[in-house]
Formats: sequence, structure tokens, C-alpha cells
Amino acid sequence: LGFLELGLALKFLSNVDMAYSWGILPREIFLGIWMIIGLGLAAYLFGLIRFPHDSKDGKVSYPSIGVAVLVLGFVGYVGQGLTGQSLTYLSVFPPPTFYSINSDKQCPQGFNCFHSYEKGMAYAKKVNKPVMLDFTGWSCVNCRKMEENVWIKPGVEDLIDDDYVLISLYVDEKKKLPKDERYVSDFSGEKITTVGGKWSDFQASRFRANSQPYYVLLDHQGDKLLDPKGYTPDAEAYQDFLKKGISKFKQQQQQAQK
Repeated sequence: LGFLELGLALKFLSNVDMAYSWGILPREIFLGIWMIIGLGLAAYLFGLIRFPHDSKDGKVSYPSIGVAVLVLGFVGYVGQGLTGQSLTYLSVFPPPTFYSINSDKQCPQGFNCFHSYEKGMAYAKKVNKPVMLDFTGWSCVNCRKMEENVWIKPGVEDLIDDDYVLISLYVDEKKKLPKDERYVSDFSGEKITTVGGKWSDFQASRFRANSQPYYVLLDHQGDKLLDPKGYTPDAEAYQDFLKKGISKFKQQQQQAQK
């Protein structure tokens, strides 16, 4: 259990690391430490490591051997993540694929995205595409599930990449706002001093929602094209949501031209 606690503790440290942008636990280092912990656990179960309180007879039970083999299989699976592969069954635990030593991307799954609402909207007008507003979080489990299990589906990936301008806003980003950009929220009355606080306040005041993930499809005036969606593990349903947003956007443009 001590080995398992170390692995879980690393997960919580990783959340803090990402929120504060420390950069001490990128994906490769996180997975590497997990593999070391897993190898240590396997060695202990095989009887290669002993602690003072353990039995002195040196016998290793068959259940221990079985669990050790499973742990080695887990280590091998985690090792695949070091090559950049998506770990579907563990997507909620490691840092996202772009939080990596080898990546200069700052967006999920290699998408092009903006982390500023204003810059993203300006670019959407320039390229004449609707906006996919992604309220997300570094410690958001369901956000990682969506990015690594739904967004990568061929039909969904193409729509996000080709037909939308993606704006990902992290509501738990702890980076401080410049002093001249800090303010007191008209919605909550709280003083907003961080980037995450700004986007959290924006989501709550503008869309009356505070859960993540939260996806809002917008036109160039910032108006909703459809009712927003939250966590949607059904890839077909999510794809249909994106297609309807594009259709509504095109209808608006055709009406404006008449």
C-alpha cells in the first residue's frame, strides 16, 4: 500500500505542478517515476526487497507472484506512454500528452488553440470559422477523458481541427494576472487575481455554469450557436453536436448575406 500511496501522491503533486506551471513533472518524468515505483513494488512482491517488519521465512506466496506479474504488465503499459502514445486506460492520471519534454505544443492532442478568449475570437473572424470554447482544468479528470478518448476519434478530430477555432481556458491556472488586469467580479464580488480565476469568473458570469469540461460553440459576436455541452463520452453524440454548430453558423452567414 505504501507503493500505491506514492503513486497516487505523485498524481496530486502533478496537478499542482501544472496549475502553477512549475514544469517539474512533465509527462515523461511522471511516467518514469511511476515505472520505478511499479518495479519497486514488483521487486517487493517477488521477495527481492525486504523491510524490518516482514516475515523472516523468505517464502513468497503464489498470490504475491501473481500480483507482481500484473504489476510488471502495468509497468510495460505505462512505458508505452514514454513514446508519446495515448494511455487510454490511464488517461485521467498522467499529465496530458502536450505537457511534455519533447513537445512545444500547449494544446490538447496537438491541436492549434488559443488560451486567450480575445485573441481566439479575433482569429476566428479572420479565418471565418466558428469558435469552440473549451472551459477546462489541469486537475479536471473528465477533461482528460474527453481529450484522449473522444477528441482523437477521426470524425471529431477533423471537425475540431478543420472547422473550428479552439479556445481552451483553464479555470484552475494559478498564474497571476498583471496588476492592471486584476479586478473585482461583478458576478461574485470576489477579487480576481489569477488567470484561472478570470476564466472561471467568465464562465460563471457569462454562461451561468461552473463545471468542467464545458463546451460552448460561438459565432463571431460571441453568441451561442447551440446549448453548451458538458462531459460527453459518446463520440457520435459529440460529433453530432459539432456538426450542428457548423450548420447553424453557416445558416447565420447565409442570412446575413441576404
